[in-house]
Amino acid sequence: MDRPTKPRISKSGLQILLQALKLAPEHSEASNPDVVLVSIDFENTGNLMNNFLEAEDSQTGLAVLDTKDLHRVNTTKIISTYNLITGSPSYILKSSKKFLFGNSSTIRPPEILKSITSIIPENRVIVLIGHSVRCEVDVLAKLGFDFRENSISGIIDTSRLANKVLGICGNSLRELLTVLGCPFNKLHSAGNDAHFALRAALLLATRGCKDPSHATSTILRTISFRDIPYRVDPEVRAALKKKKRLAKSRKHQSKSWSVERQNEIRAERAANKQRAAQDDHPLI
Repeated sequence: MDRPTKPRISKSGLQILLQALKLAPEHSEASNPDVVLVSIDFENTGNLMNNFLEAEDSQTGLAVLDTKDLHRVNTTKIISTYNLITGSPSYILKSSKKFLFGNSSTIRPPEILKSITSIIPENRVIVLIGHSVRCEVDVLAKLGFDFRENSISGIIDTSRLANKVLGICGNSLRELLTVLGCPFNKLHSAGNDAHFALRAALLLATRGCKDPSHATSTILRTISFRDIPYRVDPEVRAALKKKKRLAKSRKHQSKSWSVERQNEIRAERAANKQRAAQDDHPLI
């Protein structure tokens, strides 16, 4: 069975993005239906490309923004972000800790393609986005992803877009986000990278359009500069809970101590305080 043909990365990425966001001067509602932007990123691409012969560790990240929702009242959760993990328990645990936008999904390698296609909306025009996205396109083709069947109308590389809009080239995602002033954290998590690449694309669109004061540009900046979620490491959270339980347990235990034991503890505390005071104010 022949694999689906790999499409080319769009040379006119800025124009495609501006049209998708309805920021292009020649935009018309009739010719440009609402587009869904899908940003994608893979981690451990070597395992994905060699059919997991050596190890099953991998991550697939997707961030989805439906442009028809841009002008709704609340855009707080307009970007839906997914992190799909395969591999060993230790890798799954480590990768899950880094993901900022909800809970990761653990799947098996044969389920990756089906999981991706289930996230991409059906019967919609899709624009695919990624940073240095050629690698992602290669992995998708290797997985057997059908670009035509999934209505991929264009593929935008934010690295190329940055060169077009800002005149910088060869930039990493971290460097681009820094230049744009976009908040970010915990990169090299597939879901996070997909999310932040999408934010970068939105900001590049606001800089590349002819009317930066356009109402849509204001909305895009609000989305892109929004604070990122704060995530406490699960192990740290567990340690804090254990500490609270221990303190509560000691307090409960103290109620059952004898009067003599309580007096001994009070005496020890008083002696410790006295020694501390002497250390702070030694005799001359």
